[in-house]
Amino acid sequence: SPSLARLEGEWTLHYLLRDGQEVPAMMRSMGRRVGKENHVQVSFGGQIVVDALIRIDESHRPQFIDYLNVGGPAKDTIQFGIMEWRGAEACFCMAAPGQSRPENFECPAGSGRTLSIWRLKEKAS
Repeated sequence: SPSLARLEGEWTLHYLLRDGQEVPAMMRSMGRRVGKENHVQVSFGGQIVVDALIRIDESHRPQFIDYLNVGGPAKDTIQFGIMEWRGAEACFCMAAPGQSRPENFECPAGSGRTLSIWRLKEKAS
């Protein structure tokens, strides 16, 4: 899909909200997302927190995105989410494993959701 191809490469974390709590800038600065074909790995300070195969359904608005976790802390689980493009940024709202797909990009306390906004890392010239 066009979105899957567009998500390839290395991304830096711009914003992160987990279960209603904003993650401090210092921690966000360690966030890294690497996509290749239908595989994604997300890490913080070198520790992998997401290692998944992804599927995107572009027929929905926002788009549906599913993670089949093949490694990391959620290994052998499926997560449902939504995503949208905000200019050059990729915005995701993911449910916790076993939870239903979010209908919007809200991430209130107690929801178990993670809202993240990523920017493609600029290549050194």
